[in-house]
Amino acid sequence: MKNITKKKLINVIFFFATVVMALLIYWFVKLGYCVEYCSLNTKVGIINPLHQYFVGLAVISGLFLLLPSRFFKQWLLIVLPIATILIVLHASDVSVNTSGILSMSRSEVVRFDMFVLSVVSLLFVVGVYVREKMMKKKSTNK
Repeated sequence: MKNITKKKLINVIFFFATVVMALLIYWFVKLGYCVEYCSLNTKVGIINPLHQYFVGLAVISGLFLLLPSRFFKQWLLIVLPIATILIVLHASDVSVNTSGILSMSRSEVVRFDMFVLSVVSLLFVVGVYVREKMMKKKSTNK
């Protein structure tokens, strides 16, 4: 039992850190601190997308709690940095003051990108699993 919790420690810490960040941003906005200390552009352009990012990240990392820790560690080192850079670049390309029927706000863009990240994460886990099975089969055939 100790060995299992030691292996999952990084995953559990990451999960709780993302949940805490999402809750802190939520409380910052709901308790009215954002009204006093930040402008509407800051709230719409930075704080709301950050909240969407951390909520999505908490859901994805929570799902990784169900898998072996090797999947999470590889995902954390390979997929997440690239995805975070692409999400920031994609969200920064959207104007803060959007208007129109078909235009998306930064929060909606980040929410869509987090959905794409969840699909990519699923494909990554399946790919790593298949690769490990093939390597295991190849080593037993020798």
